[in-house]
Amino acid sequence: MKKVSVVLATILAFTSAVAFEGTYEVEGPGYFAELAITMNHEEGYYNLEWNLGTPGDVYFGAGIEAFGILGVAMLDQDYFGVYTRLDSEFTGLQVSMELMDGEETHPELVEDAIVLEPSAATLSGMYLVECENNYSEPTFAYNMILEPAGDVLKVTRIDEPDNTYAGVGIVISDVLVTGINIDGVKEVSIFKIGEESLYGDWVTYWYDQDEVIDVGICEATPIEPEG
Repeated sequence: MKKVSVVLATILAFTSAVAFEGTYEVEGPGYFAELAITMNHEEGYYNLEWNLGTPGDVYFGAGIEAFGILGVAMLDQDYFGVYTRLDSEFTGLQVSMELMDGEETHPELVEDAIVLEPSAATLSGMYLVECENNYSEPTFAYNMILEPAGDVLKVTRIDEPDNTYAGVGIVISDVLVTGINIDGVKEVSIFKIGEESLYGDWVTYWYDQDEVIDVGICEATPIEPEG
């Protein structure tokens, strides 16, 4: 898959009332795949499987849905995706988590499908992100820096003591979706952009062990620069 691609799909089967569950035929630049999306109803996250039709050409991922947006991370690839439905059709974007400075999304129009367009990335600055998770410690926090980089955002997560991790963010309407690779653990967050803060859900996926390790809620508030 290319670093930035549009993935647009035609539904083959819709298996439940959950908005994103089902099996889809998806097309990106240079590839076709069957994408199966199932939900872990007990824990509240999605499992994804891309089958490109040849032996061994199967990719896995996990995602979480909030505000009508599905954010996903691929299992053994540094790809991050954002999906939604436009006029009931499944449509999305993929971009590498290893974002190059100034990299932009370049949507490709797939026949009879609607292209998902990222909104102008106007968010910037440092945020304090406070989270609650469902599995281990009840709360934790980190700082997040957002910097415009073309159609997307460069995301930097800063943990104590000063551990930093790079990622990427995409704004769709009034929703920010971020994907970060934390030493092999993929973290996806979906934030609603409010007047005074960002708030939403997140999921982390440990691809070495093929399992979701955390799901929770979070809120990000701006940190005013000193002086």
